[in-house]
Parts: sequence; structure tokens; C-alpha cells
Amino acid sequence: VVAPVSNDSAVRLLLDGALVALAANLANLFDRAPGRVTKVVLLTALVLVAATAAAPELLGLTVVAGAAVALLVPDLRERMMLGDAGANPLGAALGLATVLTVAPVARTWVVVALLVLNLVSERVSFSRVIDRVAPLRVLDRMGRERPEG
Repeated sequence: VVAPVSNDSAVRLLLDGALVALAANLANLFDRAPGRVTKVVLLTALVLVAATAAAPELLGLTVVAGAAVALLVPDLRERMMLGDAGANPLGAALGLATVLTVAPVARTWVVVALLVLNLVSERVSFSRVIDRVAPLRVLDRMGRERPEG
């Protein structure tokens, strides 16, 4: 999927492929509470839209994010959950949108950041961090029927 933008460079192809895979995995790591992964992806997508001046290549991400928004209320109300089949594609779509719209040097830094976050998740619970940081906790629980949990 990332080959058309890798400029026939094996290293770039591997880095861009890793970006998509690491973004998918990180999204799955955030899918531990109702609506959390959708909120994280939407906020990150807004940053990407702003950073790229709403590049036309973001259309695919918009479609995937729109589908997630359509499922957000049932997810927040714990009547359904995205699970791996929802979280991974959300993260992958965000990763692919990054590959399609961001310069190669910046993509390399994104890969490094994603790798660090994935590795940190082996030792640090993102849920505990979110619960301890008041603004993150408020955003995380926003819209839930049982916000204390």
C-alpha cells in the first residue's frame, strides 16, 4: 500500500510500512475503554488535517473516521465495541494518511515516536496515565454512561 510513495527505496518502503503497522498496533493499545481509540484517532486526525492543510489524500481517512464517529455513541454506551477489527483499521488508516501527506523526514520521526510509544506500552499502562492526568481523564470519560469506570 505504501510502495507508490516510497520512491523505489527499500528503506523508505520499510519505514513507511512500519509506520502503518505501528499506528495500527498503537490504536489497538488504546482500545481499552469505551470510545477511547476513536477519540484518540479523531484528535490525531485533526492534527494531521491542520498540519497538511486538509490535503486531498486525507479523503480515505475521513471515510474511515466517519464510520468510527457513527459507531462512537454505541461504543461509549457499551452496546458494542470496536475491538481489534475496528481499532486496527482506524490506526492503519491514520498511519497510511500520514504516509500519503507528510514529508519523508517527518515520517521517519513519526515512526520513531510510534515505536517508542509501542515499546513504552510494554511497561507503562496508558489507562493508568490517562486516569492520573485530569484533562486526559475528563476527555477519556466524556460521553460514557458510567464515567467513573
